[in-house]
Parts: sequence; C-alpha cells; structure tokens
Amino acid sequence: MKTLLTTLIIVLALAGSAHAAPFLVCTPYTGTTPDYFMVSFDGGAATQTPVYAVTSPTGVEAHVDLASVPTGSHTATLQACSTLWGCSAASASFPFTKALPSVPTGTGISPN
Repeated sequence: MKTLLTTLIIVLALAGSAHAAPFLVCTPYTGTTPDYFMVSFDGGAATQTPVYAVTSPTGVEAHVDLASVPTGSHTATLQACSTLWGCSAASASFPFTKALPSVPTGTGISPN
C-alpha cells in the first residue's frame, strides 16, 4: 500500500510539473473562437500554438509556456487564426524580461 501511495504521489508531482509558469496569455475569446494562435518572439518566425480552454469566462485563450525562452529582454506578438479564414493581424508587441533569481548572499553554516 505504501508503494502504491508513493507511486501515486510521484506521478501527480510529475504531471503537475509538466507545464510551469510563466505563460504568455491573452484575453479569452468568448464568441467566435480561433482554432489556434501563432506566436512570435523578438520578430522571429511565428510558430503555431494550440488554444487553451478556460472556464471563467467560458472560451479559449492563448497560453504559451515561456520555459524555452532564453533569459533576457524579449517582445512577443500573437495572431488568432482560423483554419478556414486565416490569421488576424499581429497583436501589439508585448515586452517582457525573463530573469534568473539573484545570487544567494549571506551563506554560512547553521546549527539547526
């Protein structure tokens, strides 16, 4: 029983870490919804990203995991796309900085 419980905890922990924050998102679409989004970083080639269902309000939004974006300052643009009608114009550029935590200070040895 302990092995089963331990395995379940490990599986849940791994499943929860499959997608980690932060994410690039947009306001949810609640009417005519796009089939997918195109995202571009720093003026580079756009890549397709799936829609992400949301429940409040019910609809879809862009939900792009920024884990693979390198550290530094970036700009991102999104396009909403329909397989039938094509893609919208690009959104306004959204500037952001992906930064590493600062270096630890005050390191030492504690008796506790």
